[in-house]
Amino acid sequence: MQSLAEPQDACLYLFYGPIGEQTSQQVLHAVCRLFWPNEQQTLRYNAYGKPYLANQSLFFNLSHQQDMIVIGFSRNEVGVDLQFPAPQHNWRRLTERCASPSERPWINTCQDFYRLWVLKEAYFKAIGKGLSHNFQNTQFTLEANNYYEVNQQNRNKTSSADLIEIHSDHSDWYNYLINRDISSGSPTNTGYWAICSERRISDIRYFDMTTLTCKARYSQSSNQTGA
Repeated sequence: MQSLAEPQDACLYLFYGPIGEQTSQQVLHAVCRLFWPNEQQTLRYNAYGKPYLANQSLFFNLSHQQDMIVIGFSRNEVGVDLQFPAPQHNWRRLTERCASPSERPWINTCQDFYRLWVLKEAYFKAIGKGLSHNFQNTQFTLEANNYYEVNQQNRNKTSSADLIEIHSDHSDWYNYLINRDISSGSPTNTGYWAICSERRISDIRYFDMTTLTCKARYSQSSNQTGA
């Protein structure tokens, strides 16, 4: 297996795809072997249960929903979240619990709710507090000021997606909503995912979890996209 250079500052590697019969830890260790093929990685946990790699310079975070997993690697603290809409969930009732009064006016659909939910979960995972934090104490506005065009090669079909930077009331963190389709096997069950970073992201690379190869990249400095 070919080794992979660690991401540089302001760069994020995202590995995503079906998890198959493996556990999330098995998938994580498989990805870690790309960076450190001759080292056995040890996981540690902070007081809130956020995992980190002992004796490594990279931060990571993962999210596992249904048969899909997303893992983000960065030189800065990072949080990722992936959610698939659950028919049994009453999104209107959940909105009352997780949305602040200023956020509720723009949550008019189930899709709006899940976009907000993944943004908040990614943020709380990035700061290392997980669900122990009050979701209503952090506010987002659905206003984009950066669009990162990413071309995705999927079999014989090329599609595009945006990485959208979202404003929030915590200016020391950067929050992104990913408009890339990540299906769990059902064409009608599209997932929602978001990332939060300690530093603004100017270079993002998407890796296919099945092949562990880079399928798409955007670099803000070159203003070019490519698979």
